Amino acid sequence: MGLFRSKNIRKTSDVGVFGLGIESELNQRILLARATRAEKIEKFLSEADDERKREFSTALIELDRMLLRYASESERLLAFIDNNVIQDILKRDSINEPVRGSRFHALLALLMLAEEYYHFDLFACITPAVFYEAAWRGNRPYSEVYGELIDVMAEVGLAAHPVGFRGVKDLTQTFKEIRRDEREIRKALDKINAHSWQSDFSSGNNLGMRIPASLAEDLCPIVELQYFDPGVVKFLLVHVILKRMYAENGKNTAARKMMPHPKEKQFAILKTKGKDQVEGLADIELLSYCDLSEQTLNQRPQITVALTFDDGLRRSLKMRSVSRAQTSGIVGGDAGKSMAKRAAYMMYQSGKRTAKANRRAQEYVAAFAEFIKFFEKHFQNT
Repeated sequence: MGLFRSKNIRKTSDVGVFGLGIESELNQRILLARATRAEKIEKFLSEADDERKREFSTALIELDRMLLRYASESERLLAFIDNNVIQDILKRDSINEPVRGSRFHALLALLMLAEEYYHFDLFACITPAVFYEAAWRGNRPYSEVYGELIDVMAEVGLAAHPVGFRGVKDLTQTFKEIRRDEREIRKALDKINAHSWQSDFSSGNNLGMRIPASLAEDLCPIVELQYFDPGVVKFLLVHVILKRMYAENGKNTAARKMMPHPKEKQFAILKTKGKDQVEGLADIELLSYCDLSEQTLNQRPQITVALTFDDGLRRSLKMRSVSRAQTSGIVGGDAGKSMAKRAAYMMYQSGKRTAKANRRAQEYVAAFAEFIKFFEKHFQNT
């Protein structure tokens, strides 16, 4: 092997190409985990029965679909890790819950696919609410949980980056705010569950039927929050109300057509738990961070995606994964011409971005086909 030489090119001995000798122990563990992903997946699939293989392939496909939707905007992604992913890594060898092992290896496969075949840059992010859930609502020692999260991410080949806090010392006050918000949200859920949602949906003055979502928004309990995004929380509470309305107004078919069925999983995030707890706190935060429509509309400088096995959260994010852009101005005169130029420019840029996204999509399909060849022998008889 040789290198092209010129007076402006350094010899390889002058630079650190790999730098394994100066890597930290953590970085070495992360690199080793990446290097051994394939053999771990291979071993799992060689020993798995058909049911475990189906669980693996289903989880991988769902994760891949979500990732690729966000990658159409950027191939440099902040991956926000849900607590269910963390728990599946920790409990991947559970005999009583073998699906955790299937999902764990699907996660390894996704990371291998994303980094080695799609060539994405992925950064694992841990938020305070996810930390709160992993710490059993703050009841475990923070430093212990922090170390656990670092180790968990290293095991799948990712470095963990805290988002919303710099270290465990910052979490004491944050957890107090989260716990207070949890109680307030629980009070709102209890009020909703205790209330009768039967209605004739009359708008009054013979003006026709009231839109159920508008009525639900008006009647939604007011929740004073210190930590969570109040807009996201209200949005989720309104969906709880709409599903109650659907269940309690069986004879009003016209109104029901404008409500989600109680069994629909999108935005079915908030649930009561225990005496005064709420299930889905981390999902509120991930919806706040990973809403693709919001990110593109506000032209965020980075794209954040949630890695989750929660079907409800995934469907909710899918409903909010449309790229958006807007322009505004006063119609008439020079202002109108200015707006027309801005709109034309945005349409031109949108067309270019769409063409690029389509080219990427074709590349992803080809890369996935190449990746799956590595494991297809395990699915020939499935």
